[in-house]
Amino acid sequence: MNFSAKKGGKVPRCSVTLRGGMQVPVKSLLILALSAALSCSYDDVDNFFADPGYALRGPHLLRTFYTDPGTTRDNGVDKKIDVELIKMIDNAEKKVIVAVYNLGHTPIMNAIINAKARGLDVRMVGDVDEVVTDGYRTILRTDIPFSMGNTTAIHHNKFFIIDDRYVFMGTGNITSSGFLRNNENFVMLESPSIARVFSAEFDQMFYGKYGAKKVPLTTDYNHRVNLSRFEVYFSPYDGQRAMDRLIQLVDGAKNTVHYMIFAHTHDELDVAKTRAARRGVVVRGVHDDTFINGVSEEAPRFFSSFRHIYGDGAAYVRGDGNENTNVPGIKAHGGKLHTKTMIIDGSIVATGSFNFSTNAVENNDENMLIIHDPFVAQEILKQWEGIWNVSKAFCCGDGKRLRFTSGDRASPGDVVISEVMWAGSWESGESFENKDDDWIELYNTTDRDIDISHWAMSWETSERKFYPIPDRYNWYEPSVASRHRFAGRIVIPARRFGIINAQNGALDNTDNKVSGTKNFTLTSGQLHIRLYDPAMTLIDEAGIGEAPFAGKVDTFYKRLHSMERFFHPATGKALPGKYAGSWYTSNGNGLFGSSAAGTGQLGTDFRNGTIATPYYSGNFVTLTSASNARSGVNGYTNVPVRAYSTGSTSAVIQMRWAMQSAPGVTQATLCGPACTVELDSNDPSSIKVTTAAQTAGTRYTFSVASTALDMTGQVAEGGAISFTGSTTPASLEIERVYPGRSGSKDIIVLRALTGGTVNNLGIYIYDTFAVTPTLLYRMNDVPINAGQYIQLNLGQSCDIPCSLANIRPEDAQIGSANTFDITTNPSDGLAQTGLVANDTWSVFSPLNIVSTDGVVFISYDLSRDPMDMMCYSNQDGSVPETLMVGGFNTMYNQNQAIYRFPLQPVFQVNDYNVQRLCTHLKTTSGNSVRLTRVKSGSASGNNFEDFEFQQ
Repeated sequence: MNFSAKKGGKVPRCSVTLRGGMQVPVKSLLILALSAALSCSYDDVDNFFADPGYALRGPHLLRTFYTDPGTTRDNGVDKKIDVELIKMIDNAEKKVIVAVYNLGHTPIMNAIINAKARGLDVRMVGDVDEVVTDGYRTILRTDIPFSMGNTTAIHHNKFFIIDDRYVFMGTGNITSSGFLRNNENFVMLESPSIARVFSAEFDQMFYGKYGAKKVPLTTDYNHRVNLSRFEVYFSPYDGQRAMDRLIQLVDGAKNTVHYMIFAHTHDELDVAKTRAARRGVVVRGVHDDTFINGVSEEAPRFFSSFRHIYGDGAAYVRGDGNENTNVPGIKAHGGKLHTKTMIIDGSIVATGSFNFSTNAVENNDENMLIIHDPFVAQEILKQWEGIWNVSKAFCCGDGKRLRFTSGDRASPGDVVISEVMWAGSWESGESFENKDDDWIELYNTTDRDIDISHWAMSWETSERKFYPIPDRYNWYEPSVASRHRFAGRIVIPARRFGIINAQNGALDNTDNKVSGTKNFTLTSGQLHIRLYDPAMTLIDEAGIGEAPFAGKVDTFYKRLHSMERFFHPATGKALPGKYAGSWYTSNGNGLFGSSAAGTGQLGTDFRNGTIATPYYSGNFVTLTSASNARSGVNGYTNVPVRAYSTGSTSAVIQMRWAMQSAPGVTQATLCGPACTVELDSNDPSSIKVTTAAQTAGTRYTFSVASTALDMTGQVAEGGAISFTGSTTPASLEIERVYPGRSGSKDIIVLRALTGGTVNNLGIYIYDTFAVTPTLLYRMNDVPINAGQYIQLNLGQSCDIPCSLANIRPEDAQIGSANTFDITTNPSDGLAQTGLVANDTWSVFSPLNIVSTDGVVFISYDLSRDPMDMMCYSNQDGSVPETLMVGGFNTMYNQNQAIYRFPLQPVFQVNDYNVQRLCTHLKTTSGNSVRLTRVKSGSASGNNFEDFEFQQ
């Protein structure tokens, strides 16, 4: 930090050059302190900035402290931070509020007891499990009210509130180790508004609400101390928001991210730091030595990532060198890098009791303070530099915490997702269905062994969660199979397979599992698996965030089929995973019907109920024997499944799965006996057809010849397939929702406002259980006129065998009808009262509304706001808490795709706005209860206030 002054004026012109070259004019920070008659000189620089005071930058107290434990008991420095806190307590005039975890520093305890003796209002909260410690017992022997709680996790706060005006908080416990032997930092500030939110948090706990029992009391997280902005967050109710904010800061970093951390086990923050490093930000961190292995794998993952990104892991991530303990060599008391601190771009600091862990987010009572102040940031950066200068490399070789590097970098396609069992397993001859027994098969397409340690996976569109693949040196070691322990690494050999799975279940042998802190469950409604290497290079993906492209839950035969990948027979390359035509439903190696059976790693008891071909490297199989798509599941063949116009002179024919070459296509009106055709280079299941000028809204029929091979080596079946000439998408609204019908056969009714095509229109449900919307049904190229209806029948499909003859899902018409129209004029009695039968298009979905509270919406494109949406609830009165803090809260925070409320709905806040924009379905009996859009008087029906209940 450089400080300079020039003569020539009554007020010196000073500037501060921050690390990284950023200059901040001091004059701009003197607005609130001009009357202080300040001067700038080299003599007072170190003194002043060694402890950022408050006179220069405003009238309110703002001080930063950090400990200096050195590396041993011989070189540690007592910086008397406890003395500053005792002064605050001794100067208190009315109130001393204390929140502690570990308590044992006698001088501070005496100051607290003396404050009570002076007649001040003194109260304390702490962790219930610490009640047996000497510090807690000392307070309990006095008349100081002391509340303790959080029986399921820990009360981890460490803060003091003085006279409803001053706050002292930080990373350190109120112990001798916290002030002398650990690396800690603390903030002392004057702010009635910050004191108020800390006091409100304290009161919840003091009166018995700890952990999950607490509720958010405000949505205003921003405060001002002089010219600086502060953000305040508490766990667990705002723990995810706090972590999301931390990730947002890392994602927004432009130059540097420095961190020093005790417990780092949070995978999403790990990924954010790796993303930052990948885009050129310098990310450097020090981890407490006890969290390098045996408890957390974050430090080894960073080492692996950084050695690939920067070329040197040891220069960017290290272990702490603090050995200043009560008993040499034993870190039970002291010697810890106990900070939970991050510095962004040398100007923003995040600190507090909040470790970078799932427990801090979800379970513990914690606090995190984000300080937007370059002076404070530069001071804490000095602490970071001191810790870095005495830190130690933890990898690699004899005497190091890690003896081996792990985690290879790869190129896209080197490892592919070859099979996905998203439906779980079914035990043969039994009714038992294990929906959590999911697994993902990976295939190494290269001629080299690839170490997938420290790779990461995600399987939801929003990527709010990442699932790390561990190495040998993590605390979930028992769930890592020995066959892959090559010197601490998890390796998929060349041209071999590996399994990532949830639990043994149907599999005879366990290959590998992801980090055990998270539930490995692949949702059937929102499948989008992405595989990343340690440098966060996207290696492969499967799905697009909606229903799986293939796989099947066959409730009739009690069989669950996996989703398998096509490989091109000529090149051996996997087809693109984000296209439906690249996948097929497993048939158990070419079998179908009653003879279908699972093979590979499946256990004997599961081979009839679980139709899949899981292979792992221990089987020593080759790609060609891994799966066989011929005949497909249930005897399906490759046929045209849909056609649609893509312009005035172009159209697409979509095959059920990929082709090796394009078949002949004819259309008498548009291109005569031979249309110009080619396969889409990205999606070989799509046949691009060039036509003559199409008439908008006219129905045309392609004739597809049986002349070309598909990926199974068989001749694809031809047939007639119709499409609507180039036209605009129809505009629709949600007319009705029936979310409470008997038998879970709910109904959604849409009404066309304008004519056109409904090609690619998605009908979605977004409920309290969803992180991303679930696609209920995707419309195809169907022409619709204004005033016509689309009735989506949920919880219904044409299973094998199809016992409901009048229910004809679109797939039943493939290859047997010359049009691709959805069913009109339904005669099965499903058309609802008030709809015109001949103008009602009926479609069916096996999915359903699984929640009593949520949102139905329709959209052609999820990157834009929905075309229309309808909220529903079967609750009377207020919107349920779970709805407000679940689906709606998530919807609001989406940057794209979801309708944004004027105010963010949060528990006990903005209830009126949610009520005004949502409607309720009262709980009554019968199948006719519905939520209906009604137009009456001047009501347009285009906003939520125009809804009313009907029976």
